[in-house]
Amino acid sequence: MELILTGEPVYAETGRARGFVNRVLEPAEVKPEALRLAEVLLQRGPLALRAVEEAVLRGLEPPLEQGQAVEDSLFNRVGGSRDAAEGSTAFAEKRPPAWGGE
Repeated sequence: MELILTGEPVYAETGRARGFVNRVLEPAEVKPEALRLAEVLLQRGPLALRAVEEAVLRGLEPPLEQGQAVEDSLFNRVGGSRDAAEGSTAFAEKRPPAWGGE
């Protein structure tokens, strides 16, 4: 709230110390790090990523019980998906998963 009300600039290290900046990079490191992060995300199941994002966004405001109900619903949807089965199978077979988003 202080940042919004004052409009004062926040430098990278301060943002990092306050927990809303994930990492501080030199300019030449930004694109390689963004590409590395994109590669990590591409290896994750798209259905699970969407559910996590939805859980976080929908769980910010409501009471704890309602947020937990949203999380349970999303967990059940993803847990019963083809991607969940593919993830388990790929892990057991020691191979990268072939996500289908289903």
